[in-house]
Amino acid sequence: MADVIRKGRYEASEIKLLRKLLRADDRVLELGAGVGVVSTVAANIVGPGNVTTIEANPDLIQVIKETHKLNGVENVEVLHGVGTCAPTSATIDFWMREHFWASSLAPLKNDTDTTRRIQVPQIDLNNLAKRCAPTVLVMDIEGGEIDLLSELDLSTCRHVVIELHPRVYGLEGVDRCIQALSAQNLVYDAKRSRGGTVVVFSKVSAPAEPKQRVTAVTCMKDEAPFILEWLAFHQVVGITDFLIFTNDCTDGTIELLDRLDELGHVRHLPNYSNLVGSPRHQLRALDYAPLHKEFRDADWVISMDVDEFINIHIGDRTLDALFEANQEANVISLTHLDFGCSGVQRFEDALITEQFTACVEKSPKKSKRRGIKTLIHKSVPAYDMSNHRPKFKDPHDATINWIDGSGEAIHKNYIVGEHKGLPPQGAYAQVQLNHYPIRSTDTYLAKSTKGNVVAKDSYVGLEYFEKRNGSFEIEETIQVFLPKVKKQLAALKQDAIVNELHEKAVKTHKDTTRKLLDRPDMNELLTKLLASHRASKRYESAN
Repeated sequence: MADVIRKGRYEASEIKLLRKLLRADDRVLELGAGVGVVSTVAANIVGPGNVTTIEANPDLIQVIKETHKLNGVENVEVLHGVGTCAPTSATIDFWMREHFWASSLAPLKNDTDTTRRIQVPQIDLNNLAKRCAPTVLVMDIEGGEIDLLSELDLSTCRHVVIELHPRVYGLEGVDRCIQALSAQNLVYDAKRSRGGTVVVFSKVSAPAEPKQRVTAVTCMKDEAPFILEWLAFHQVVGITDFLIFTNDCTDGTIELLDRLDELGHVRHLPNYSNLVGSPRHQLRALDYAPLHKEFRDADWVISMDVDEFINIHIGDRTLDALFEANQEANVISLTHLDFGCSGVQRFEDALITEQFTACVEKSPKKSKRRGIKTLIHKSVPAYDMSNHRPKFKDPHDATINWIDGSGEAIHKNYIVGEHKGLPPQGAYAQVQLNHYPIRSTDTYLAKSTKGNVVAKDSYVGLEYFEKRNGSFEIEETIQVFLPKVKKQLAALKQDAIVNELHEKAVKTHKDTTRKLLDRPDMNELLTKLLASHRASKRYESAN
């Protein structure tokens, strides 16, 4: 068992499910604490004051508390006893066995001399439920669930995560458990359960989850200070899975993404390019991405960067609303709208989508094509993934239904070949892709020294700045998302490790930009950037 715990397999199913299910405002009640690992995970997401856990085995109470302590978790309510719904006495028989996970309320036919019967306190679960009003119940009590579920008040629960024990009570017992949960409007959640005996039951009236699974494939190099806003924003918009590849990071990007991976928010992998010695980091990642479950299971996929934000204008402004409005489409291209530095020189830990509101002209009379990123449905015929659009094996296939951000059909001339952009005129009615390639001029200096994830030799300097530093008009439509994004961002930062890694990344970025200003070549570039901005400036953000 120690080996199982070391390898991260102890209660792995429950932990993985909780990392997907739990929100920062949840309250968790756990029956069957074991050694305290599951309650530790829950407390790191919802906060220790929102977790109550019960364990019948008296030998484990101090172990649970030690587990919490070692993981920096305090103020979890740990109760010793057996949860019942109609206690008839102060105590109840409990059978202690050599292996702690086998101890239970029931004597077994093959019990040995090492089994001993003890008396443990009874805890009235319905009274406890009234007090702590759990929104998520976790239950692993070795078969005791069959007698509890029909009596336990689950009216406050959105989800019940339960390990069923058919070996104890057979298929008839499993059916009894399912019927008892169904009677309280909690139904088997096939989408989340993923098979096995550890399953999820969810309230029928729970808020709707995204109807379509959308995977964003992303490459990053030294983007640590900007990861959380980008992730929170796209979780709000409706991206369900994030497949992120990194290369050559030194600013905490890897550590932060690893933690977010542990919590179930993203899937983080080293870029395949490093393994094959290729400088074409983005190309190699896109070659590798289709081999991964997050890609294979998706209804839609999109390759996008951490400086791009999907800004939807229709319905409830989620991706589901975009898909609902364009049910026949299976390829949707989002056209860039470039946002400049807005006169902001110093990097601060503030939301990109709130700080930078000056952009290029949205509807120019004449304009070259602008960059695109493309949502691709699983029904699309054979293609190669690229950063901007699919490259079809047969571009004349009649099943390709490609539209732009206004829902208009893409001209057939663009489907053939490898066009990476579209005319911007009339392309933003339903959705646009807010692109923040500059951010503050301090951050741009750092960007110029690291290059980008496209390739090792990709250069970012004055020419790129002049091309991308949009300052023609103020565009704030994305700010309608701010309340939800800030709430989701706060939820991500509820994890103490995530918050600490983010704060460390912010400090690292500030230190890096400060040191760059000591270099003559960087001071010269900054002077040119500021002069270029002043010469082209029409608008700046109010902040």
